[in-house]
Amino acid sequence: MAAAVVASALSSGCAPAAERPGAAAAQGSVAPASGDASAPATREERPSDLSCAPGTRDLGIHRGFVGGGAVRVRLCAVPGLPSTSPESAPGGAYHVAGAAGAAIVNATVSHGVLGLVQAARRRGLALAATSSFRTMEHQRALCAANRVCRHGDFTYVAAPGFSNHQLGIAIDFAGTAVEGRSACGRGRAVDPRSRTWRFLEHHARHFGLRQYAAESWHWDASDEAGHC
Repeated sequence: MAAAVVASALSSGCAPAAERPGAAAAQGSVAPASGDASAPATREERPSDLSCAPGTRDLGIHRGFVGGGAVRVRLCAVPGLPSTSPESAPGGAYHVAGAAGAAIVNATVSHGVLGLVQAARRRGLALAATSSFRTMEHQRALCAANRVCRHGDFTYVAAPGFSNHQLGIAIDFAGTAVEGRSACGRGRAVDPRSRTWRFLEHHARHFGLRQYAAESWHWDASDEAGHC
């Protein structure tokens, strides 16, 4: 089941299918590529119902993806959370206008992400990201460059159209880089030597984010299996 914050952003009223890294593989199915005849029909957000958190920058309405289907999402840049993602970096191959080097998130999670950044700053920790919102073109390139993704294993790179990054509800944080299994408990990717990971482990849930078990750096607004 997708996170409530995702469901509230979709006007269709139907719960989106699995969209996180590894979700399709865990369910024993292969995610359809965008544009396939089998892909779900486009669903719509109501942009007028959404707003970016005060203190973030409204980047307007863009095309996102959830469960293999296209949706319209309102994106927000989060000052104080720099990102090296090509969507965020000026001149990047997938640059979103107005990002100006800041992480980009869905309006539905902008309040929580900004609050997390501010809480870290009060503790003397400056969070940074390597990826946040991701375009379809970028997700396709990542999968094409990854051998296991190309062969249908989506544990570490999601199938195009099925990544929470493409909905703008996932952030890859810099400062931690441990891989593990895609299940909570024994085998989960933990990084107690990383100050960033320790902070996220203790505080991220209060702001609506949970760790994807296989990656110590990936945190998103999902309550699906494999999130801790």
